[in-house]
Amino acid sequence: MYFFEQERESNPNRLFPPSGIYYGEIMKFEGKHLLLAYKTNFNLEDTPSIKNILREAIINSGAKIEGISEKKFSPHGYSIVILISESHASIHTFPEESSLFVDYFACGDVDIETFKDYLLKHIPAVEIFEDTTLIRPVSNKSESFKKKVSKKLKDENED
Repeated sequence: MYFFEQERESNPNRLFPPSGIYYGEIMKFEGKHLLLAYKTNFNLEDTPSIKNILREAIINSGAKIEGISEKKFSPHGYSIVILISESHASIHTFPEESSLFVDYFACGDVDIETFKDYLLKHIPAVEIFEDTTLIRPVSNKSESFKKKVSKKLKDENED
């Protein structure tokens, strides 16, 4: 049974679910999602070091590495994605801007803060553009979820 059946019935021509909202039952797990973007003086062309630092940050956080995929771009840039038992970690570099973007999602007993601290210790930040940790998914049983989705529906209907 869908949680927002009433909204669906009152808007029969509307496509459900709207983007970014899941109306069905949410799985019974909770994950932490770190999004980090920053400028650094670290040599972002040193891809072996970046790979090693990312691996060590993951291991120190308590996650188990399952696989690695990486790509060095020409003339600049490097992307690495590491599959972990608990989900994934990635770094995308922009050496021409001395910047990198980090994405780390993990479920279970993984310590996101330990990951971030290790990474920032070994690839120090000069300026942080984004440092966000989200808890996902928000349960569709929680009051905050109901309010958030109801507000989004109300805002969409007013447009």
